[in-house]
This record gives sequence, C-alpha cells and structure tokens, in this order.
Amino acid sequence: MVIMQVFVVEPQPRWGPELKRQFLNRTDVRIRELSRLAEAAGHVPQPDLIVLDAAVGAAEAARFLVARTTEQAAVPVVYVESPEADRLEWVLREMGAVSIQPHRVTGDELARLVSRLLQTSQPHQQ
Repeated sequence: MVIMQVFVVEPQPRWGPELKRQFLNRTDVRIRELSRLAEAAGHVPQPDLIVLDAAVGAAEAARFLVARTTEQAAVPVVYVESPEADRLEWVLREMGAVSIQPHRVTGDELARLVSRLLQTSQPHQQ
C-alpha cells in the first residue's frame, strides 16, 4: 500500500491536529506537522502535498515556492487563510501553489480539499 505524505507547515498547531483527526481512519495518508518551512525543504521522503498556513508569512512562503520551482518533481501546495490572498493569489499560483484559501475554512473543507488533491496526485517514492 502506498502511503501519501502530507506536510502541514504552521507556526502554531491548528491544521495539523485537525487533519490528523480528519484522516484518523485512513491508513493511506500520513499527516506530518512542521513549524517551519525549512523543515520541509529537502525532506526525505518528499511529501505528496504541503498545506502551508499563511501565518508563516508571505515572504517566507514566496521564497519557499520559488525554491520549489527548480525541483524536478514539484509538490502541490495549498496556501491557507491568507488575508492578502487577493493581492498575492496569481503570484503564488505562478510559483506553484495549487490552491489559495483566502478566507477561513473549516476542518471538513480543508480535509475534502486535501483528499481531492491527493486523489489526483502521483505518490512520491517512499
């Protein structure tokens, strides 16, 4: 069985515990919580999806996304709850973000989005 890796990057635990709860009965999805983007860079195994909380900061997110664009196997990124998303959405999308959630989302909504993106994603080698 292939296990899909989801990294949740956020300074304070919020989405990580929620997604762990949402995917509790799914043995094919592993949620890993990280407090800094630097922890995700070059991580082995590579995640299949990254959920990036806007609280990490737009500048840090942009640097991370730019660095990712040089990777051969880009990892989809979901950018969550960004009040500046109206101004940054297309810049973030051009840098590789597959979903921008500008407003508050529920745990159920985020779990459905993650699930849908994982279904369309090719798993990375473990």
